[in-house]
Amino acid sequence: MKYLKYLIIGFTISFLPSLALADGSIAMHGAPKYTPGFENFDYTNPEAPKGGTLRLAAFGGFDSLNPFIVRGNPAKGLGLVHQSLLSRSGDEPFSLYPGLASILNITHDRREMTLRLNASAKFSDGSPVTTDDVLFSWETLQTKGRPNHRQYYGEIERIDAIDKRDFTVYFKESAGRELPLIFGLMSILSKSHFDGKPFDQTTLTPPIGSGPYVIGDIEPGRRIVYQRNNNFWAKDLPAFKGRHNFDRIIFEYFRDTDVAFQALLAGDLDLYVETDPAKWVSFQQRKGITTETLTRKLPPEIIALVFNTRHAPFSDPAVREALTPLFDFKWVNENLLHGLYSRSDSFFQNTSLSGQHPAGDEVMSLLEPYLKTLPSDILEDENLFPTYQSPNDMRKALRKARKTLQKAGWELNTAGAMQNKSGEILEFEILLNDSRYQRILAHFIDYLSKIGINAKIRMMDSAGYQSRITDYDYDMMIAEWSMSLSPGNEQHFYWSSEAADTPGTRNYPGIKSEAVDEMIDRVIQATSPKELKYAVRALDRLLIRGRYFIPLYHTTDIWIYKREGITHPDLLPLKGFSTDSWYKLP
Repeated sequence: MKYLKYLIIGFTISFLPSLALADGSIAMHGAPKYTPGFENFDYTNPEAPKGGTLRLAAFGGFDSLNPFIVRGNPAKGLGLVHQSLLSRSGDEPFSLYPGLASILNITHDRREMTLRLNASAKFSDGSPVTTDDVLFSWETLQTKGRPNHRQYYGEIERIDAIDKRDFTVYFKESAGRELPLIFGLMSILSKSHFDGKPFDQTTLTPPIGSGPYVIGDIEPGRRIVYQRNNNFWAKDLPAFKGRHNFDRIIFEYFRDTDVAFQALLAGDLDLYVETDPAKWVSFQQRKGITTETLTRKLPPEIIALVFNTRHAPFSDPAVREALTPLFDFKWVNENLLHGLYSRSDSFFQNTSLSGQHPAGDEVMSLLEPYLKTLPSDILEDENLFPTYQSPNDMRKALRKARKTLQKAGWELNTAGAMQNKSGEILEFEILLNDSRYQRILAHFIDYLSKIGINAKIRMMDSAGYQSRITDYDYDMMIAEWSMSLSPGNEQHFYWSSEAADTPGTRNYPGIKSEAVDEMIDRVIQATSPKELKYAVRALDRLLIRGRYFIPLYHTTDIWIYKREGITHPDLLPLKGFSTDSWYKLP
């Protein structure tokens, strides 16, 4: 048989890497949690009342309603308007269920996948979703979309339309086993809506989508209103029951978190995620506002200072090695963060995927072909980001950093500045657009000055900041990454040599490494949880010990203020916070 027919569902077929079940669902590894006939995701309340308004905060501004291109600053929440072929569950590493389409069949090697569009699927203007829209979306996003879209969908050899509802996708050999799932998450655009319109230009024309909301009022840069589509065609599908409960979702834009917090206190916001520990610990109970701490069960978000290795001074590995241990986490945590954080040392913190586990034979064998080009301590377990217990410990770290720089040809000149033989001064700029990091970095900058390094903060508005980040025009910046328990093709967008030269990716440090590229490929091609685990551990080790970042801190807590009547089901998705299952009590 050319295709696997997934008709045997009464037992787990554990010897196969992954299966699409008879209801059209699929998991990256193993079988999906929810079996055919399930009624709703466990973290939703199918009896949740519909109605009410949810007012949320956004920051900076927006000048576009097209989130699929590099240009412009798209409005928050546009994912509410668009819908993908398949729907992801929030309580599994990576499983997809029927949405606009369901999977009819897929070859065992995942090179061919046939899908069928739901006969009821339609856009918000009432027009049906057809294979013409699927083909248009694929062709448009792979040629004019964001760099990650171009990379992902460029791994598709072709799509053959069988009729208006059925189509077969053929993946390239290089695509990897995750690509069918990534394709399943592709947003489907209305071909007729974009007819005659330039897709690669910013626009404030509301798009036609097939999602649960449509765009209502907009005030560019200040406010956007999403109105629930009462005729949303998928509202009774199992993957959508108990979700998208508010009649209106409004994003109010603020210039900074202080102004947004005052809006919360004034009654102008309904739900607010606190990022300032000082505000959280000092908050006094206010009438109409309750607090709640949620827990993230995925790898905690990592916040890191990023070295831009594309140009000096951080093209010099010795400079990066010298600076890496100089962030005094203990002092910052106790004096500025109220002791609420832990030090980060991995992109997959607190999981079996972390490179902080001992290398072991499996990781050693993966890295062995590249050892001559890697840092000498690549297989060691010494912590590169120590927590200093006393000022004397920090003084020792500063002396060691100075010696590292001296070996690399940097010396203090008569003015007390670090200078190399070419007369270049060791100085750099840290690009920011979030004021909450200023005090934290001021302490780091003060330590650098003690060994003759001149670092300065450059604060920028959102538009200017985004432009410079897109073009990698900075020395150092702060970035945040959220990793899943099923890493895959997104790692190419984050760390690959190709991404380093492509504007708009998340390879902020400009990593170009054959070893990193190889581990990304192994992550993408992994056919079992075991293969995935060791490939990710090796990749994490390369990222951390390559001294591309100074990881700062993390917490698994999510601090929430909410107005009375705004609530959620008892069970929560793995990421802890997702408003699509929240609702307002009558």
